[in-house]
Amino acid sequence: MILDHPSFRLTCGLLAALASVSRCGDGTDSSEPVTGVIQVAVSTSGTDPDPDGYVATLDGTGAPLSLPDNGSASVNAPAGDHTVELNGLSSNCTVDAASQQVTVTAGDTATVSFAVSCTAIVMKAASFVGIIAAVPDPSTSGETFRVTVVIAGERGTRPTGGTVAVSSNLEPDVGCDAAPLTPDVNESFATCEMSLTTVGTHTLKATYSGDAEFEGNTATPVEHVVIAPAP
Repeated sequence: MILDHPSFRLTCGLLAALASVSRCGDGTDSSEPVTGVIQVAVSTSGTDPDPDGYVATLDGTGAPLSLPDNGSASVNAPAGDHTVELNGLSSNCTVDAASQQVTVTAGDTATVSFAVSCTAIVMKAASFVGIIAAVPDPSTSGETFRVTVVIAGERGTRPTGGTVAVSSNLEPDVGCDAAPLTPDVNESFATCEMSLTTVGTHTLKATYSGDAEFEGNTATPVEHVVIAPAP
């Protein structure tokens, strides 16, 4: 019979072998993708956005991905779950969710979106602080004396908000934590009444907190002498 012809049996065997190889290759085809793409998108609202943009990191490792204030960038990633973090924000910018989870499917693109909000950057003016009096000086141990501090700005300006803290190096817990300001024509003043008991030469320090318009500052320390009571 033709079916038993040797050439027919050889041809059938060769075809079967080729089919087997083809089926085997279907299961381990190296051309099938094993990675996907993560597209990281950023949108920024508000005034004074970050001039340098941002950086995103994948799973806390690898080279950071640079991002503009508004736009996107992509990175290849293995299939599976990943964590994308947004960093490099200016101090006036915030993001609701700086770390997000994303699942990557081989051959597909997954998108992660970040919404950044930036507030206006306020340029504060410099302040100048000085201790102008500590009366009486010297003071007797346990006696109350008054420290007067002047706070001014540039070109005749002066702060009206904020507070002044006054302390001594020998008795740091004595003094004032938040003496209020009293505005005058060209400067503001703060006074602090305090009583020191340690006999000797104290170094008085005055620090202005600053306010919405003026930077804080610290006065040059001054010495104040405390003497023992008369016998």
